[in-house]
Amino acid sequence: MVARVHAGLVRATTRVSLLCESDGRVIWVSPSLGPLLGLRPEALLGTVVATGSPSGTVALILGGDGRPHRVEVTTTDLRADPSVRGVLVEWVLRPDTRLFGRDPVTGLFTLARLVERVSELVGPDELDVAVIRLRSDAELSEDALRHAAQRLIQARRAGELAGRLSDGDLVVVCTGTGTIAGGLRVAQRFRSNINGPVRIATGIVNIRLSAGVATGAASTLDTILRDSQRDLDRAAAT
Repeated sequence: MVARVHAGLVRATTRVSLLCESDGRVIWVSPSLGPLLGLRPEALLGTVVATGSPSGTVALILGGDGRPHRVEVTTTDLRADPSVRGVLVEWVLRPDTRLFGRDPVTGLFTLARLVERVSELVGPDELDVAVIRLRSDAELSEDALRHAAQRLIQARRAGELAGRLSDGDLVVVCTGTGTIAGGLRVAQRFRSNINGPVRIATGIVNIRLSAGVATGAASTLDTILRDSQRDLDRAAAT
């Protein structure tokens, strides 16, 4: 019921919504917490957050990547609403939080900006997308990583958005296909274009990326990203 009442808030890609009891105990968290702050929604359930801050208060929230994120806090008292009966706390990410949405090493989208761009492309439709998660088999220098990112950019096609996650993995969201078979074909295209030797300042490095693929509704991007990580981990274990 809560998800239905606040469906519009869940879709706001720069906003995290929390429903709290009168004492500030969190009883519901919007799925946007994962893509925007790198935290699992269930990690906040049962914790206590401030519900008495004046609207417009700026706070720092520690994200899953260990970095502080600047958010603007608003609270709405919905305890009189029989369908909700709680206090709604909203964290709105400030525009300067993530270096204008670009990873400083590769220039690819950060996760927060990637989520925004997917939402802009897909709109209100419940469109299925494929996520390809790419990870180097060996640690890459920043120079080599920039070369890998450049090859990835050159291999992209229409409807494909590329980013870099906080754990260092590269990721591509494909709005043109929502099937595993389609995602595997896209993953092979990227690996064929990226993998191989590259000359950097210290010599020649052989880039080799493994891929994990997952699909699902664009509105559940955080879940698809976790599924792609599991697929990538399974591939590395075999």
